[in-house]
Formats: sequence, structure tokens, C-alpha cells
Amino acid sequence: MREKIITALSLMIGLIFWILYLCDSEMSRYGIYTIFSYKTHEMMALIPFLSIIITAIWFLYKLIKIIKEKNIKSHLFLVILLFVLCTAQTNYILNESQTVVTSFVTSVERIETDKMLIVINSNGNDLILECPQVVLEVFKTDGTEYGITYEWNKRNPNHGKLCIAQCIN
Repeated sequence: MREKIITALSLMIGLIFWILYLCDSEMSRYGIYTIFSYKTHEMMALIPFLSIIITAIWFLYKLIKIIKEKNIKSHLFLVILLFVLCTAQTNYILNESQTVVTSFVTSVERIETDKMLIVINSNGNDLILECPQVVLEVFKTDGTEYGITYEWNKRNPNHGKLCIAQCIN
């Protein structure tokens, strides 16, 4: 019983750390460091790497324990859960390694407020950027130039998330 409580607490602590990391990651995209300082943000960037190492070690430990005890049923659910978590964390890290941040000056071609998107032209291609509702209200399609910084994934170069926008003229 004690082992199940420790396991449940460990999983909850890991979940809390991931939630904090994801909140910090989303806020830092827009340069919001009021809840977590920049120093804390930098330390929180280690959470995905530490958690995958801890999960992999825990998975291997339980797998070896199952093999030694020859009792699959006692730890099967936890081993499957740890394998799924390890796989998901690895996919998250691999996906984040494909993320690129780009900055340039451009004008907005189209604003889609219902979808919270702006469309800009980048080297002859339409680039679709997700934007917070508050920012959509600021953009104009009258040729005004904006300094834009956005995140995009190498697997989908024509779609991204707006990080920073500043009116140039």
C-alpha cells in the first residue's frame, strides 16, 4: 500500500511540474515574466529533460523488477504507463527541437478574427500566424508595417504562433 501511495504522489508531482513548465513556456513566448522570473524560466527549461531521464530510469527499474519477480500482473499497469509517458516526453522534446523563431518586418494581408489568425506574405508564400485575441484588435490591413517575431515548426513552415509584434510606421 505504501508503494502505491509513493507512486501516486510521484506521478502527481511530475504532473504538477509539467503543468508549471507548460504555463511558463506559454507565458515566456510573449515575454511575460511576472509570475515566473526569467531565472526561474531558465531553470524550468530543464523539466522536460529531467523528467524523461527520471521516467526512463523508473521504467527500467520496474521492468527489471518484473523480470526478477516473474510477476507481470503486479506492476504491468505502471510499466505501461511509464512507457507511454517516456514516449510522449520524447516526442515532445523532438517536436520542440524542430521549433524555430523568426523575426522580420512585414504587413498584414488578412485578419481572421473568428479563427484568431493573421495572414502575412513571406517571400511570396502566405504565412498563417495564430494570435491572441487582444493582439488581433491592433493589426490593420492597410499596408502598415510591423516588426513580427513568431515561432514555427520545421515540419509546417507556413503556420506559426505570433510572439511579438511592433508597429514600425
